[in-house]
Amino acid sequence: MRNLSSYTLLLYTLVELASSQEIQTLTRLPPTPTTPTLEQRAGTVIIVTVTATASTVPVSPSYTNPAIFENDILNQTNYYRRQHNASALIWNDTLSTYAKQWAEPCNWKHSGGPYGENLAEGYTNVTSAVDAWAIESQQYKYSPPTGFSEKTGHFT
Repeated sequence: MRNLSSYTLLLYTLVELASSQEIQTLTRLPPTPTTPTLEQRAGTVIIVTVTATASTVPVSPSYTNPAIFENDILNQTNYYRRQHNASALIWNDTLSTYAKQWAEPCNWKHSGGPYGENLAEGYTNVTSAVDAWAIESQQYKYSPPTGFSEKTGHFT
């Protein structure tokens, strides 16, 4: 899972009291030589800070609990492997440690290391990510075999 930090958006609004007591909001000053400078305008500067978090939706335990993650990803992967008469996978702590060390600094790319990798982002839980990889099987040509392609790379 990608570790997203909060982003801060600063909105600057210059509010000027006009003689008619209407409030005007200026997004930018007109580009004319006769435009008074900011110091010459009578008014108030309001700075609004809005902090938006990455998501207000609760995060699935399959992303936050290592035991649930391990169980869910293995069960879903092996479900699809059984459909193709492939042997079941088992958890490998060496691969898990390697993947965790690569993922923690949010390197959103393949490591180029010695192991095969699939990347996923934006799924509500880990089983949805596995489903997205597996659905690529619909694009795979079995006769003759497609082999690796951008459309089937996660499936193969």
